[in-house]
Amino acid sequence: MEPASSQILNELTNAVFYERPKQGIFINEQGKPKYASTLKIETLIVELKESGPFVGLGKFGPGAYVGEPSKLKKMFGQDIYYWKSGPDGAKRKEYAKNVSFIILGAQKTADGEHVFFTMSNDVTLNQKVTTREHRASTTDTKIYITSHKTFVDYVNDLYPVLTGSELTKDQLYVQKLVNITPLDSILDRGEGERKCKAIGQEIFDYFKQKYGNSDAGQNAVQRICEAVGHSAQDGHLRKQYIDRAWDGIGDNNWHWMS
Repeated sequence: MEPASSQILNELTNAVFYERPKQGIFINEQGKPKYASTLKIETLIVELKESGPFVGLGKFGPGAYVGEPSKLKKMFGQDIYYWKSGPDGAKRKEYAKNVSFIILGAQKTADGEHVFFTMSNDVTLNQKVTTREHRASTTDTKIYITSHKTFVDYVNDLYPVLTGSELTKDQLYVQKLVNITPLDSILDRGEGERKCKAIGQEIFDYFKQKYGNSDAGQNAVQRICEAVGHSAQDGHLRKQYIDRAWDGIGDNNWHWMS
């Protein structure tokens, strides 16, 4: 499993635009993108081209304005929404909360500097970890545009998306198991249980193939199952559920016995 990447829909010298991510993207809350130190649109465009979309926190989207957004003409084949700025523009809520969003693109044209974003949700169950998973919102699927000036005025924090080389396989698999919800679906004797078991077999097969022996696969599933117990608020119970769901995974040399 590798972190999901978005398909780039447009890339010009002074513009870049990605589709909404279809899967989760992982961020490091202790890291900062290069753009955070310059807040220049040129840096943002270059970094988006090099690294893809990244996550931000700020006063943006429907929760920041009074009234609904207007629909702009299609850009890059996508419907784009905005709130009118200026003295006669949309009124901002006085006590708007910081919310998470995914920066999809940026452009610098004769008409000005703009940033494109979509709303996101932090789906990480363990609130104490700094490696977190964000997913594009399923309740608000709009893509918004705002001026770069407004973006700089109201952004609170920015987080780079982790690449496959920065996320270990252990971390990726632990996160995948932690994000199986609801918890009871792990032992539902149906799709949820099959999904959990398939992840366990995938872990075993990956490490067996990588290191050339069944012992490596055995050690990996045991290690990752143990790590789940420390990686979620329901970790102790989740680990027990996974232990039961994984009954029989492995190969002819070794198999999991719950």
